[in-house]
Amino acid sequence: MKEQLLKLQEVFTKAKGISIELGAIDDLVKEDKEGRKLIEALATEQGEVDEKYTDIKNLVRKYNKLNKDYRGSVKKGKATLKNLMSNIETVQKGLKELGINPSEVSELKSAMRSSEVLRGRSNDAYNYPDVNL
Repeated sequence: MKEQLLKLQEVFTKAKGISIELGAIDDLVKEDKEGRKLIEALATEQGEVDEKYTDIKNLVRKYNKLNKDYRGSVKKGKATLKNLMSNIETVQKGLKELGINPSEVSELKSAMRSSEVLRGRSNDAYNYPDVNL
């Protein structure tokens, strides 16, 4: 009987080992299935992220170029305003010496309107920062 009990115990021990191995294989299959799902999701998401990053990079490049051009125009606007104001002053003095009413000279009125707008656009211009990636 002792031999039979030992043999039975040996069978149970082997069966226990087999169930552990089967459980490990089930876990392996489950994790492999999850891994495959993640591989597909990661590939899709990476493609989307790459596409958006490229879009953003191109947009930033365009923005920085526009911003550089804008700052150049503001600088040029300030210089033009300075010259325009000097010319307005010179013309006003000349008209006064000649006894001509400055409001009768359409070119002077146009230059004065331009100087007001240019002053606002160049002196009050917002200094946008560049964007770096």
